[in-house]
Amino acid sequence: MAPIVRPYWYVHKTNAKGRWLGRTVLDRTAIETGRITVNGRRATLYVVRNADILAHATHRHEPLVTADPLRILHDADDLLVIDKPASIPVCFASDLIVCIEPILTTSHKLGVNMVSPRGKPCRTEFRRLSYNGITSLLECIPHTGRTHQIRVHLQFLGHPIANDPLYCCDAWGPDLARGGIDDETAQAVLVRIRENVFPHAAPSAASLEPPSNSDPPPPPTLSPQPAGCQPLASPQPAPSAAAAAVCPSCPPPLAGTSPPAPRADPRPEQLGIYLHAWRYAAPAAGLGPFEAAPPAFAHPGFTGDAALPDEFWARGGRWAPAPAPEEA
Repeated sequence: MAPIVRPYWYVHKTNAKGRWLGRTVLDRTAIETGRITVNGRRATLYVVRNADILAHATHRHEPLVTADPLRILHDADDLLVIDKPASIPVCFASDLIVCIEPILTTSHKLGVNMVSPRGKPCRTEFRRLSYNGITSLLECIPHTGRTHQIRVHLQFLGHPIANDPLYCCDAWGPDLARGGIDDETAQAVLVRIRENVFPHAAPSAASLEPPSNSDPPPPPTLSPQPAGCQPLASPQPAPSAAAAAVCPSCPPPLAGTSPPAPRADPRPEQLGIYLHAWRYAAPAAGLGPFEAAPPAFAHPGFTGDAALPDEFWARGGRWAPAPAPEEA
C-alpha cells in the first residue's frame, strides 16, 4: 500500500542567486498567469538583478512512497533522528576504496549531478561486505554532503547502484559514465535523461514576445486550495496516479509542445533504490552515533534483486511496466 498526497499549490520564494544575475525570466505561460513574480509583481520579460525576491507558484503532484513505517532512533529537544524508507550492488572490491572526485550539479531542474573538475570537493569511502551472485552489498561512508554523492561516486567508479533509474540508465552511454564524461557529452546526456527518465518534464520556452510598455496588471491571488484540489482531510478516496495524470489545476503545456506523458502507478520496485542511511554521527557536535535496522536488501538470502537483469538492466535502466490489475 502506498499513501497518496493530493495535489496542492506551493509557492516557492527565494532570493536571486548569483548564477541567475543578468539572466531573463522566460516561462511565458507562468508569467501571463501570474505564477512567477519578482519582488511581488508580475515578472514580464525581466532580467534578474541582485537582491531580487522571486516567487514561483506550482501545482505539486507528489510521487508515491512506500507505506513502510518510520522508526524514531533518537528524539530530543533539538534533534530528531529517524529511519525512513528509501524514496547497490554489483561486484566490487572487498578492500577499502576512496573516491575524492568533485561533484557538480549539471541540471538543477532535473536534479542531475556528475563528476566534474568544476564541481565541489567530495570524499566517499566504500567497502564491499558481501556478494550474492547478482549484486554486491557495500558500506558507504561519505565525508562530505554533496547532493547524490554516493550515487555519483559509485557511477564514476563503474559500479552504480543496481536499481538506480537515474545513474544506472543507458542515457549515460554504454559505460554509464564510468571514469567521467566531458561537458559536450553531458549536455547530450541531459537531453536523453529528460526524454527517458523524466518524460513529463516540459522543455523551456525558446523565445518570448517583447514586453509591452504599459504597467502589467497585478498578479492574481492564489488560494491555498484552488478549484480542482481537495483538502488533505477530505473523506473522498484519493485518485490513483494514473487517474490524476491530467490535472485541471496545472497549467497547460507551452505553445508548440506536447502535454506531459501520463504517469502510471509505479511498480513496488520503483518506490526506492538500494541505498539506506544505516548509521549517523556528528562527532564534532557531540551527536550520535544513531543506528537504524538494516534494510531488507542487506539481509542474507535477499532475492529482491533477481528481477534486475531481465526487467531493469536489459531495458536500459527502466523498469518494465507494472502488470495491469486483474478484473474483479
